[in-house]
Amino acid sequence: MNTLLQFVGPSGAEAFATLALVLWAAGILIHIVFALAVLAHAKGRGTVFVGPLMWALATLLGGPLVALAYWLIHMSSLSTNAKK
Repeated sequence: MNTLLQFVGPSGAEAFATLALVLWAAGILIHIVFALAVLAHAKGRGTVFVGPLMWALATLLGGPLVALAYWLIHMSSLSTNAKK
């Protein structure tokens, strides 16, 4: 950490910490938005493997990658449920 402070100075370290905090908060927001979208889409539909709430919780933890898996399983042309 001392090496970082010598390289960027105290104000640079504060800017780095602020940027890290903003990126962390944006990541959490993205996970929440994707989880809510999956939950809204899955309610009232037949889901594969688990129910809508479990898909939403998995998306909350896994983020966009789990949302992509949900879409591939339920909505893509690879799905047996896809509208032809």
